[in-house]
Amino acid sequence: MSRLSRVSQDVTTLLGRYQFDQATRSVRDFTWNEFCDWYLEMIKPRLRRDSDPEVRAVAQRVLVAVLDNLVRSLQPFTPFICEELWQRLNEIAPERGLFEPQAQAESVMLAQWPELPEAWQDSRLEARFNRLQETVIAVRNIRAVYSISPKEPIRLQLRCEADVAGELLDCSDQFDNLARTILEAAGADVQRPPASASFSLSDADGYVPLEGLI
Repeated sequence: MSRLSRVSQDVTTLLGRYQFDQATRSVRDFTWNEFCDWYLEMIKPRLRRDSDPEVRAVAQRVLVAVLDNLVRSLQPFTPFICEELWQRLNEIAPERGLFEPQAQAESVMLAQWPELPEAWQDSRLEARFNRLQETVIAVRNIRAVYSISPKEPIRLQLRCEADVAGELLDCSDQFDNLARTILEAAGADVQRPPASASFSLSDADGYVPLEGLI
């Protein structure tokens, strides 16, 4: 929601300056690189039928609300596909919204332009998400370099400050979900294990023991 608010604000500003190419790129990059590549993958466990019904309902509501706003934002650039998506959304969720679900416009061309609260924007939370992305990408690169099967679980240790370690441990389940990786340890006292691959981020060093994997 933080990134959606920020991107929506950027697109509105860029359109106001007639910078159509930059506005298109901003919403396109968010839709493809963040919403599709990362967000949808991260919430899949919450959408499964065997998950907590209350947790699943929240994930569904946020997912539909984000998609609703993306279709509104993309409508000036891709009107025909957005109208088709809007009609499908109206079929499956005629009333939608994050806090107070409401009936939506008959056509996306009549829908209100997204104006999301700036209060949703949280730079610290976005930085945490970026760190998670960078770590997952680094682990995937190690898999590629050493030809480790995506199905093979690997172990990860991270040397970092205590506050960074706490934030990474809070989302440790996403390492398993996104990279089939077990976050074994994180903290300032982590030492590089023998026979391990390594990578460096701006605020952490990562180690993946390779014994038994190659």
